[in-house]
Amino acid sequence: MRVSSMFFMGIDVGTTGCKAGIYDEKGRLISKAYMEYPIESRGHEMFEQSADTWWSAVRKVIRSCLDHARLTGEEVRGVAISGQAPTIVPVDRDGNPLHRAILWMDRRAEKEVEELTEAIGDLAKLPLIPKIYWFKKRLPSIYEKSHKFLQTTDFITYKLTGKYVTDWYNASCIGYLPDNESPYIKVLTSLNIDPDKLPEVVKTGTPVGVVHEKAARETGLSRRTMVVMGSIDAFIAMLGCGCIRDGFACDITGTSTCIMISSSKRLYNRKHRFSSIKHLIEGLWIISAPISTTGASLKWFKDNFGLLETTLKDILPEADAYDLLIREGGVAEPGAGGLIFLPYLAGERSPIWDPNARGVFFGITLNHKRHHVIRALLEGCCLAAKHNLNILTSLGVSIKKYRVCGGASKSDLWNKIKADVLGMKIEKLLEHDASVLGAAIAAAVGSGYYSSFERACEKMVRVEKEYSPNLELKDLYDKLLDLYVELYERVKDLYPRIPK
Repeated sequence: MRVSSMFFMGIDVGTTGCKAGIYDEKGRLISKAYMEYPIESRGHEMFEQSADTWWSAVRKVIRSCLDHARLTGEEVRGVAISGQAPTIVPVDRDGNPLHRAILWMDRRAEKEVEELTEAIGDLAKLPLIPKIYWFKKRLPSIYEKSHKFLQTTDFITYKLTGKYVTDWYNASCIGYLPDNESPYIKVLTSLNIDPDKLPEVVKTGTPVGVVHEKAARETGLSRRTMVVMGSIDAFIAMLGCGCIRDGFACDITGTSTCIMISSSKRLYNRKHRFSSIKHLIEGLWIISAPISTTGASLKWFKDNFGLLETTLKDILPEADAYDLLIREGGVAEPGAGGLIFLPYLAGERSPIWDPNARGVFFGITLNHKRHHVIRALLEGCCLAAKHNLNILTSLGVSIKKYRVCGGASKSDLWNKIKADVLGMKIEKLLEHDASVLGAAIAAAVGSGYYSSFERACEKMVRVEKEYSPNLELKDLYDKLLDLYVELYERVKDLYPRIPK
């Protein structure tokens, strides 16, 4: 006999792979599945994926989850999608992709940004308007054939239901504001972009419809399973982290890091592009700080200098190459012997917003060993977070709790380094895939099991462990942050001069 008869599925269609998880009504993980897929790049600026590859991965992870849990699709009450963003794909009237999806890290539309800035000012920096304009200008035939421009979450929701919808946060990438739709429409029409080419906007947690017949056959879900509107991975992870009160922050670190803060303070800061958008919880705002290549920096090191660790995993499947590297970094003393790393391996977003930025190891000497380099890499990613938090707190944003999730949070050592660098207690969640759990929470609310996000988070989110900072290291990391910030200021004018 099953302990619970209420099951909810969350699916996260990420940058490097797709995860799915089935949870019961208390947030207990029943089963999980993952499938990796490639990023296709052309040079330093163009990054694409096949949207059909996303759908293939989604079908497989759903079936894998059901099989491992020994559940039928009939037993899954609701499902919701989390996804990478801002990523866009044009589709025809039947939902078929007309072009490969252009990923969030893609920079092909930089010339369009410059052109649009003259027409619409800072709104040109919204991540998707220049890319849609790029299609209109560079590939007009595809633009004309496009019935809708969809983001990752929207595309999979369509494949499950046959309905074109998006949520507040995905739509905000094109200028939509939950409390005022008119600027969104006005900007698009001023550029002769047809607003009808974008899906209807609904709130995360809204029931979209049941799984349609073809999708039920392909996934194993039931035609009675309710598909609920999900959101961008970082935003829906706030539900998975239980960040539903003023001052609660979550740090989602996988390929990149996104710091998301629930705040009663509405913020707009033009210099660092910090802004607020309405929280799903009434009376709160979300302030976000995306950092581009944190986990990706460690992956870069593993792929290029971690041959031993990678080979060992081939021999011993239980070995984890990342864990082995992080442990080696722990051998070095705090401060990595004066070695500082700027984790700007694909430009940087918050708080410097510099697409030309490049990674830097500064201060290397003959005395430095490999473990110093790894330690500097780990600390550099934490200093990037501290850089953002210092600016935000100086602007009056309160941070009362700091919770970590994502793949990097599985490392106790990296979590401890983060607590020391930030100088604050951090909490590790029992479910590190907060975007997957957050989507399941949205499914639990949208399918009617829980009456509110507050109630669902109270029942389904659990903290596993706390890490307290070593306050004796505060002076060291304050000095390193000063050097970190000044180092970028000293070299930033050199980046554009690097030959391509």
